Amino acid sequence: STWGHVSHVHFAMAAERRSVPLVDLKANYQEIKAEVDGAIHAVLDSAYYIGGPQIKTFEDEWAAYVGVGHSIGVANGTDAIFLALEAIGVKAGDEVITQANTYTATVFSISRTGATPVLVDVDPVTMMIDLAA
Repeated sequence: STWGHVSHVHFAMAAERRSVPLVDLKANYQEIKAEVDGAIHAVLDSAYYIGGPQIKTFEDEWAAYVGVGHSIGVANGTDAIFLALEAIGVKAGDEVITQANTYTATVFSISRTGATPVLVDVDPVTMMIDLAA
């Protein structure tokens, strides 16, 4: 299957037992263990914990995969949101609308640019921004 090895989690729902397939990460790791361990050891052996040739390779390969000219590897999603906001020119004095059920990193990243986050209601069906609100 495209999901690799599958295990099942069982839970009670409406007095009926159902099975929800989950990815078996341990089995999947065993299939690629040599490659993953080799990559980890290459980083450790190089002592390039920030930047370095592995990051450059990742950035180039990711850019090619998504069909863009460049990409930048970042430490986490918060940095990615902040850099995206900076790239489109969000600055102090701006307002950025986001949905009220967003993760705190979104609001933090907006605030970090100097802009004001504006939280709006979500549609109860889609859980996305309610355009009528």
